Amino acid sequence: MNCTKCHLHKYRRNIVHGRGSLPCDICIVGEAPGMTEDLTGEAFTGRAGQLLDKVIHEVNQSSGFKPRIYFMNILFCRATDSIGGISREPESDETFSCSENVQKILDRTHAKHFIIIGDITEKFIKRRINHYTKLTHPVNVKRHGEASGYYQQILRTFETIFRQVGEK
Repeated sequence: MNCTKCHLHKYRRNIVHGRGSLPCDICIVGEAPGMTEDLTGEAFTGRAGQLLDKVIHEVNQSSGFKPRIYFMNILFCRATDSIGGISREPESDETFSCSENVQKILDRTHAKHFIIIGDITEKFIKRRINHYTKLTHPVNVKRHGEASGYYQQILRTFETIFRQVGEK
């Protein structure tokens, strides 16, 4: 896909569709790729994704349940105003431009549960699905440290979702 529906195509290095297994049990949806994701072409490979991978691994070990997980964003291009520039929040015209392609992937997930990250993601997703959990952004753990309580909150959220999905 070589999308040029919005101006973000001028600044991207890669289109970032997602990462993981389709169909999936759990779909994790964020706002937009960051710098690392733009370089790798895979969703959630930066600091937030690494933290989520750590949490998922920890919950896999304790629960014995290993759901199929797919990571994606509501934008396929990094939200920035220059090549290599600072990431910013997605704008409504950008999410609208991506919405048709994002919906196609959401339809392919067949997810039993969605985990969403960010207020903009929630506004976008709540019109499309009705079973989701909003997660504290993993960047809060990176900012405040694992002892801050954010890590435990994310861990408990994943434990609950894994248990629910495993029972379905």
